[in-house]
Amino acid sequence: AACEQKVVDEKEFENNDKELLDPEKLQLSVLIPPEVLQYKNEWDDVDQKIADYLKAKYKQQIEEFKFFPNDIIVRFVFGYKHLGNDNYEKRLSETEKFFSEYLEFHASTNYDNMPQCLSEKEKAKLAPDTFIYGHDKYGHPVLYDNGRRYRKEGDLSVFLNQESGEQNVTTMDQFVCFCVKSVHDVKVANSKKFGIDKISDVGMYQHCAVIDLHHFSVTKCLYDRKINEYMTRRSAEMSPEMLHRMYFINVPWMFVKVWNIFKHFMAAKTVEKTSILGSNYLPELMKDIPIEQIPSCYGGTGKWKVKYGGNSDELLDEEE
Repeated sequence: AACEQKVVDEKEFENNDKELLDPEKLQLSVLIPPEVLQYKNEWDDVDQKIADYLKAKYKQQIEEFKFFPNDIIVRFVFGYKHLGNDNYEKRLSETEKFFSEYLEFHASTNYDNMPQCLSEKEKAKLAPDTFIYGHDKYGHPVLYDNGRRYRKEGDLSVFLNQESGEQNVTTMDQFVCFCVKSVHDVKVANSKKFGIDKISDVGMYQHCAVIDLHHFSVTKCLYDRKINEYMTRRSAEMSPEMLHRMYFINVPWMFVKVWNIFKHFMAAKTVEKTSILGSNYLPELMKDIPIEQIPSCYGGTGKWKVKYGGNSDELLDEEE
């Protein structure tokens, strides 16, 4: 019932409506995602000018992609809005710099066909510790990471060149692409499922992340510091404005030392959206994520099987 789709009457939504959108009036089964309200209420003429510039200049590259929903340009424009409209040239330059890098990333990682282009064996090798499960009260999908790579026995050899032992940027980019595109696909699907696409041409474009730091090792994390720094920074640069909330759970006290290092590679807004929680994390999660949308391994009552490397959309057997 929590996932039941309801019909949205498009006449109920008008672009010039200045009042807060009412989910009951719109007959939505989730609350209006904050990013939808942000786009409706904060998108201004300067934002549109930058968006139009990017669309025109990179038109040919964009048209070569088969997966390029409206939220991509909107996210990059919003991602650098903090630079302000007073210094338009600087804001445009920064936005274009990272947007053009993203287009290269999109092409080189086969973003269009990720994760479907990978076999189950390749997914298990690349991302054995992550899975998507359920949604929050806004319909945002939730990406879980069991944190195994941060433990003493964590194995990050897949991100190293087997001959030189140096970082394998190609594989690290592939991992970032896998995680980002996997939740991107679900967000597009959830926008349709919950009727968000009927009230916004951009739709839902954010997600939640839950990272389990049980058995976290400071020594291991710092040993793999270059890999962790690269993927933290790369994720931030290639997917601005994608995160709604991030929760670190089962956090030991020594994590603070590492957090003070890695948060500098994240956008300030992302840091503000992050909660550092101990073992009593469930009440905080439930403020955003319904208990029936949380997997049982994390204290919830979710009825889907956890599927590492994928979206957990298969129901458990009754006897389970």
